[in-house]
Amino acid sequence: MDPVSGRVWVSTVSNFKGITEINPNDGTILNQIDLGGGAAWALGFNPISRKLFFADGNGAIWEIAPDGTGLAEVFDPGVGPIYGMAFTPTGDLVLLDFAAPSYGIPAPSRLLLYDSSDDADDVFTTTAPTPEPVDKMHPAGAVHAYSNMIWPPNNKKVQITLDGYVVDEMSAARDGKGIGVSYAYLLVDGTKIVLRDKDKDLLAEDGSFSVTTQVKAQEGAVYKVELYASDTKPVENGGPNIGLVDSTSIRVPFDMSGG
Repeated sequence: MDPVSGRVWVSTVSNFKGITEINPNDGTILNQIDLGGGAAWALGFNPISRKLFFADGNGAIWEIAPDGTGLAEVFDPGVGPIYGMAFTPTGDLVLLDFAAPSYGIPAPSRLLLYDSSDDADDVFTTTAPTPEPVDKMHPAGAVHAYSNMIWPPNNKKVQITLDGYVVDEMSAARDGKGIGVSYAYLLVDGTKIVLRDKDKDLLAEDGSFSVTTQVKAQEGAVYKVELYASDTKPVENGGPNIGLVDSTSIRVPFDMSGG
């Protein structure tokens, strides 16, 4: 929009591919600028030079007189398709493009600023930093009990082996080393077995572990085994994330022999 005259231009991509000037009062078409079969992906009106600019499908910036004459490419910023275009009050051109997505992380948008003191062909770029993905997940892993079925139910103590692993890939990537786990422990029927804290570490380099404990072979008993862990996300960033990673159980069947 020309803030002085109030004239309004829009990009049209249906039956007519080009730039259409409309009456801001009733929406009627006042003028149409044919772009040779292409479409203007973004429009911008320079309030200093009083010139109309548009970006084509390849991202090149064109200058066009409001009456449709003088169509000429100004420059190609080389950033690919442009999704937004505007001019600052001082006549600097601002473009919006999108970087390529990576590892499932949404692509960041970039604001590209061009000094338009000479018809926008004197270029410099400022790019917003890529936002870090939000980490709200505690570590992942598993725990298994061997054996998870005790027989016979003779009320004696039985040794059980607890195997498993625990890792946090996002924390490990952020740390640049390790498995991304700052604290981990097992609860066996409410009794804690620490796997990692500031004074103890039973986790291997890949996050695996193997520990033993004892439970009573009491008829009908069910012993719950739970694995908890927290990552290494800094406190100032809202961390660490801690939670239940996995669980299993150890059972002692009822003696149905009648003996």
